[in-house]
Amino acid sequence: MSDNQITFTLAEAQKLLSEQLKTTPDKDTLVEWIKLGYLTGEERGSEVYISKESLETLIEQLQKNLESKREARLVLHAVDIWRREEDTRAVAVTLASKISVVTTEKLCKDSKQEMLIASAQATLEAINEILGNKFFFELIQVKHHSLSKIEQSMVAVLLKAGRNQETIQTLSGVAMAENETLPLQAAARATLNALNRTISPYVAPQSTWRDIFKKFLPS
Repeated sequence: MSDNQITFTLAEAQKLLSEQLKTTPDKDTLVEWIKLGYLTGEERGSEVYISKESLETLIEQLQKNLESKREARLVLHAVDIWRREEDTRAVAVTLASKISVVTTEKLCKDSKQEMLIASAQATLEAINEILGNKFFFELIQVKHHSLSKIEQSMVAVLLKAGRNQETIQTLSGVAMAENETLPLQAAARATLNALNRTISPYVAPQSTWRDIFKKFLPS
């Protein structure tokens, strides 16, 4: 029997897609793909069978697009400072994903170092709100470094992050501040810089396999 004559049941097709793409469409979606012509299949009694060749072609298309797809990132929209009392400030950080915009606020004393810490902490809280509190974060330190002979400075952030105690790792991030008025923005960017690769798989995930097809296959 040639490859184009070999067929898989819906359950077998789900297993193959899961092994190759690390995610599994539901059976109704597979049936819909057959109706739309993305897969070749047929009904035999109460079971639906899908051509092995069409499944392999589909997997190849998706793998190429997934490999070339740029990693999802959270974007820093703004860092704002508000006066609450004479010696208290609120540092508000606004982050955005493809599907949501979140602003979180941290109160702190009116000092450069305290506001740097508040900016990093507010960034961590905004990240967790966007991701649905999937991570544990612990800010270890944030420092503003002046750079001699150039009109720039740098903020460095060190933190711990993980889905649970077994996956916690120490991460670092840096960001340049174009001048002395922008260290709080740099603190937020440095925090994102430390975490973006770790959190990328959880940022704006495709909610359904139908969304994947809208992105990767011709209509």
